[in-house]
Amino acid sequence: MEAGDEAFTKSCARFAKLEADFPGQFRQFKFLTNHPLHAAKNNQDICYVLAIIKAAASAVGLPSGVTTFLSRIAKEARLLR
Repeated sequence: MEAGDEAFTKSCARFAKLEADFPGQFRQFKFLTNHPLHAAKNNQDICYVLAIIKAAASAVGLPSGVTTFLSRIAKEARLLR
């Protein structure tokens, strides 16, 4: 499974929407799957993308592939205007 896969992006969008609707009410979200995760330390590697986001102080300066991923999630969650 890759970061761009529809099932993953839709799950992330649901998590983002829940966090936007109920800020501060969740300690964590877990994504569980029985599919192998793509592992290449690039923009399709789910663990890599999430680690880059977690380490960032803000969206400024994120790699373009990660920014594209975040924009896709925000659009899917209807958080972008």
